[in-house]
Amino acid sequence: MYKKFLSIALLLILLIGLVGCSKDKVTSKDSIDYNSSGVYKKIFSKNEIKEVDLGTLAVGESAIVAISPLDFDPESNSTFWGSIEVDFDFESNSNIVSIPAENIQQSSKKELSEKKSRHNDNLEQEQKDFSMRQIENKLLKNYSISKLSNNQLSIQSLSYQLGDEKEFKLADTYNQQNPPTVTATVEKISDYAYIFVDENVSISSDKLDSFAEEFDNQIFPTDTKYFSTHDYFEGEYDIDSNQKVIILMTDLGGESSNGTLMGYFAPWDVYSSSEIPASNVADMFYINSWAVNHYELEESISTLAHEFQHLLFFIEKNFYAKRRLTDTWINEGFSGLAEYLNGYYSYSGDGRIIDVEGDSGYFYYPQGESLLYWNDRLSDYGASNLFAYYLYERFNEGMIKDIISSSKAPIEVISDNYGDFSDIFLDWMITNYITDDDNTSFNRYNYPFELKYTPARAVLNQDFTSDIFSIKSTGVKYYRIDGSGVDTTLTIDLDERTGIVIYKAANN
Repeated sequence: MYKKFLSIALLLILLIGLVGCSKDKVTSKDSIDYNSSGVYKKIFSKNEIKEVDLGTLAVGESAIVAISPLDFDPESNSTFWGSIEVDFDFESNSNIVSIPAENIQQSSKKELSEKKSRHNDNLEQEQKDFSMRQIENKLLKNYSISKLSNNQLSIQSLSYQLGDEKEFKLADTYNQQNPPTVTATVEKISDYAYIFVDENVSISSDKLDSFAEEFDNQIFPTDTKYFSTHDYFEGEYDIDSNQKVIILMTDLGGESSNGTLMGYFAPWDVYSSSEIPASNVADMFYINSWAVNHYELEESISTLAHEFQHLLFFIEKNFYAKRRLTDTWINEGFSGLAEYLNGYYSYSGDGRIIDVEGDSGYFYYPQGESLLYWNDRLSDYGASNLFAYYLYERFNEGMIKDIISSSKAPIEVISDNYGDFSDIFLDWMITNYITDDDNTSFNRYNYPFELKYTPARAVLNQDFTSDIFSIKSTGVKYYRIDGSGVDTTLTIDLDERTGIVIYKAANN
């Protein structure tokens, strides 16, 4: 009698345990329903065991699977552990389906270009950029918006003539006491710029002419068109009220093992010197004269296009939108987009996306790179630039203006005006694998240029059916599932709200 009672009790405990587990984890099996581009996507809740019926994958046919934990907190750099398992149901189908392997469309996207631009994999430049974005956040937290606006009203117009000299402070940060100074001379005046050259360096008049012409005819009109919402000289951008931007060419150092500092925008320069003694009180940029003299001029000019966007973004968020965060991930993405829109960006060999000589690019390890959390690595720039290119290609300049001019977080702006951010993020995930600007069937899955290579992915097949992986918030893990001619089921266990996108190339 006691044994019978004990057996019943143990059975009840087991049943209660199973019920408890079922409350924590709910199995959700979903059958594939591809859209016209051959893409399936779904968002699973945190407590689901994510299961997808791929149907029959023929021998020689593959499905690309992209997985991401959808933690959209820009301050989160969480790491998640997950697993994936593929079940090939050989018992359900004795007639194995086969297609030629060459029909898989991705076979043409493996070639890597070794052409590299110095700005594209320049750790020295990226670190300076990152430090400036951190300082912007500190300035916005420590100095009120109203103070900043009132300060500008007290600044008198400062106009210059050729040959005029001016002393500039070369501070490393906004609160530096007694920063070093340089004296520079106005050596070129153009429609939109005063170009000052450090008295200790020499730059040819031909280079100065080219620099001024490119800024007037290309950079200024392009950047202000896409990344500002007010007239530059009638709005708050013209800090010193002289109807021009100051470009200071001075020696910022030569080439090192980490690259070369090409130039930067110092956000403290938009404040009065009474508030921030390190300020030069001007809308201005610092360009490395050493780089101008030693590299192709376009590399310094592209830096100016990049940094000009940062100035516009900071003023927009500071004076107009009244937003206290600079949203580094989208800010840097827009500066990368500025390089492209000005015609200076070469996708081929961009080390921020894929480093053909190393392992620092975004495509090398996308699961380890959060789109939103900024970690000051080259791959951060690769991810944010790609996302900005994607937003521009899909939604055009209207979205850029909406994000720049809003006091809300970029994710909110996108969700409020263009569709759920989660859906757009999932579309971008698979775009990194399938985009092809010659194939109109890809619709929303395109960049303004054709990708020449794909992100790193693991391969699962009938011999290797499972994997355990780690992944960052909004990182992306890619798999290629090779078909075996039978019904195939995919199961993913990831303890977070999860986006899954699957692409199967159309058979020829």
